Amino acid sequence: MNATIAAEAYTCPKCGARSTKGQLSATGFHCPRCTLELAHLELAPNGTVRQVLGWLRTPGDLVQGRYRVTSVLGKGGFAATYLVTDERLQGKRRALKELPRDLYDEYETMLLTRLRHPAIPDISDRFEVDGMVYLVLEFGGTQSLEGVRKAGGGTIAVERLLPWMRQLCEVLAYLHGQTPPIVHRDLKPENILLEGDDRIMLIDFGIAKESADLAVTRTLARSVSHGFSPPEQVLGTGTDQRSDVYALGATMYALLTGTVPLAAHERVAGKELAAPRTMNPAIPEALEAVILQALDLNLNRRPQTIAELSRIFSPGTIDAPVPVGDLGTRTVRVGEQRPIPPPVRVPIRMGRVSDPPAGIEPRGHRALWIAAGGLVAVAVGIAAWRLLEPRLPVTAHTETPAALISATPAPPPPAPIPPEPRPDELGPAGQILEQRLGKKSTTTEVAPSSKRTTVAAAPSPPRPPSTPSRKTRVARDPVKTVAPPLDLIDKVHDR
Repeated sequence: MNATIAAEAYTCPKCGARSTKGQLSATGFHCPRCTLELAHLELAPNGTVRQVLGWLRTPGDLVQGRYRVTSVLGKGGFAATYLVTDERLQGKRRALKELPRDLYDEYETMLLTRLRHPAIPDISDRFEVDGMVYLVLEFGGTQSLEGVRKAGGGTIAVERLLPWMRQLCEVLAYLHGQTPPIVHRDLKPENILLEGDDRIMLIDFGIAKESADLAVTRTLARSVSHGFSPPEQVLGTGTDQRSDVYALGATMYALLTGTVPLAAHERVAGKELAAPRTMNPAIPEALEAVILQALDLNLNRRPQTIAELSRIFSPGTIDAPVPVGDLGTRTVRVGEQRPIPPPVRVPIRMGRVSDPPAGIEPRGHRALWIAAGGLVAVAVGIAAWRLLEPRLPVTAHTETPAALISATPAPPPPAPIPPEPRPDELGPAGQILEQRLGKKSTTTEVAPSSKRTTVAAAPSPPRPPSTPSRKTRVARDPVKTVAPPLDLIDKVHDR
């Protein structure tokens, strides 16, 4: 801004405060008295002002040689709305919407021309002047709900506000019932005009959103109104009908308390929203509960439709008592003592737990049962193997494993073998026997009798070598005996 422009004087069209344009640039182009934004601005992504696209018109200005400005109804987003009189129609009142050409979307005009509702104004004219686009709207009132609030001392009484809120719910339900649904996304007191017959008029569809069935949306412009825009709109995560529910709750909050709710990004950061009744005790508890539920940061905990929220306006509902626990998240009643829950005592058991909770088996007992079951299975397997093992005949050459001998009881000792009689004891027969036996080797084994049959034992699996005991060696080596020939003994006796 050069020095010449900075030195120019400017009068606020709303409150009449005079400032230089250089002074207004230091305040973000807001009126230092009433905080009205006084210029159309082009902003950088970080929020800094790139340039001033135009200044708001002041009362008395004549637009297009026909519409004379009476007052400013509101300024927000990218547009300003004036109350004007039509000089060609004997001073008939109109609402004139002004926005920069670069920020205008033709879709808003198409949207408004196809909507038919008493609370949605008709467009009677459209034109451009000095880089600005103007829409002429049918309007017979003189002020917005924000103007009514300020004129009434800062707040609007509950009994006066409720009929207007019922009308607002009806028009929002109409928009949401379109195919596809239309989300207004800029609901606030400045955008709700009041007709002469006490009917409301919803304006400023500049950032409305039309949602298709396949999640394809058309955004007419991008803007937020801090305090009235829900967190999903501020953060850009997607909006739907529940976003208008949040804005409606914020609108009632502001009109009943005279205070704009905390901005959504501040609440997300941890700041708490004060309950409305702490600022205006005349608000019924049931209405306060609905407002706080609509202002819940979690859209899934809000009333899911405008019809659900509008039930609070049914006769007899407002005066119903509501428990304190129904308040929304991040909400606190200023000055209210919060009950401190008693500390929870958690029993700590030292050592072995003797009584486990019901349905939970101790880990040590489970291990014992598993081990016992394993032992039983092994014992059953061994018994079955012993019963089904085939019985094999045992010969004199069958080896007995040392481990089995040590594990089984020792067999009874063999009967003692009587000593052989000496030859001199047998007399002449013994001498003849000794002579004949001397010709044969004493180490020759006697061939088994033909009457006896030896069955070879089945070969046993190889065993690790071990040192046989004495009993094992006796059982392993056959007894070498020499039976005296009976015929020789008989001959000796015959002699």
